[in-house]
Amino acid sequence: MKNLFLPLLLLLICSGSLLAQDEANFSHYTVNPVLVNPAASGLRGFHQLQVNGRYQWAGISDSPKSLNALYNGPLGDKFGLGVGVLSENAGLLSRTKAMVNYSFFFDIKEDFFLSAGFSTEFQQLRLRSSAIFADITNGNKYYDLNDPIAENAVAGIGRFDVALSVMAGFGNPVTQGSHERPTYLGVTFSNIVGNRLDNIAIVDVNKSSPFDYYMLLAGHKIKSSSSNVSIEPSVFLRRIKNAPFQADLNLNVGLLNDQFITGISYRSLGAVGLLLGAKAANIQFFYSFDLSLQEISNYASGTGTHEVTFAIAFDPQKYGSKK
Repeated sequence: MKNLFLPLLLLLICSGSLLAQDEANFSHYTVNPVLVNPAASGLRGFHQLQVNGRYQWAGISDSPKSLNALYNGPLGDKFGLGVGVLSENAGLLSRTKAMVNYSFFFDIKEDFFLSAGFSTEFQQLRLRSSAIFADITNGNKYYDLNDPIAENAVAGIGRFDVALSVMAGFGNPVTQGSHERPTYLGVTFSNIVGNRLDNIAIVDVNKSSPFDYYMLLAGHKIKSSSSNVSIEPSVFLRRIKNAPFQADLNLNVGLLNDQFITGISYRSLGAVGLLLGAKAANIQFFYSFDLSLQEISNYASGTGTHEVTFAIAFDPQKYGSKK
C-alpha cells in the first residue's frame, strides 16, 4: 500500500491541475469563439483551418505548452462541423485530445439567430516513464516496477467526454453568407460525462450537476458608420471543476475594416493580456502576450504567456465580404 500511495498522489495532483486547464486553454477566443464554443463551428460561413500555440509561464522549466489544430466550416445553410486535435505537456504529464464539434443553425427572426452545438472528444493523459525510474539510479526506490497504478499512468489513461453549447446572435449578419451577428451570447457546458462519472465514483452528499460548470462568452461589436474602425467589448466567465472561477474583461479594436486588430484583456486569475492581429486576403495571424500578476512571477523572470494563432480560410470570395 505504501508503494501505491506516492504514485497515486502524484497522478491525482498532476492530472487535476492539467485537466483544470482543459477548457478555454487558449485566450484567442475573442477573435475565434469556436475555441470555447462548439456552436460557433461554421458560424462565419466559410471553411477555416487554424493552428494555435500557447507557451504558458515562459521562463519556468516544464511549464505548460499547448498546440491545437482545428478545422471548422459550414455544411450547407443549417449545419456546421469542426474537427480538432490538441497536444499539451506540463511537467511530467502529457495530454492528447481529439474532438469533433457539431452545430445546428436556426434563423428565429431576421435579427435573431440561434445555434445549438455539441462536442464529442476523447483524450489520453500520460505520465512520463521518467517519473517512475528517475530516482532508482540514485538508490531511492519509491515505486515497484510492477505497480499497476504507475504502469497504467505511463501507458495512458483514456477518457471520453461530451460538451453542450448554444450561441445566440442579435442584429444583421456581420458579413455576407455569415450567421455571425454584432451582439452575441454563448454558453458551453463542458465535461458532462466526466463530471457525471466523478459524481458516481466519489461518495459526496453535495454532488454537483454537470451544468454547474460552464464557459460563457458575451460581447457586442460597434462599427462606426463614418470610419473603418470597430470596437468590441466582451466578457468571458469560466467555472470548471478543480479550478478557480475565472472572469475576463476584453476590449478589441479593429482598424481598416478589421484588417488590423489590437486588444487588451484583464483576467481575474492575475494577468493582463495584449493582442495584436492582422488579416491579408484569406489569412489571419494573431499574437498575444499575457503579463502575469501572480506570485509566480517573483520566482522567475519572463513568466509571461505567449500565444500565436495562424488561420487560413478556404472561401476567399466570402471571407470578409460585406453584405
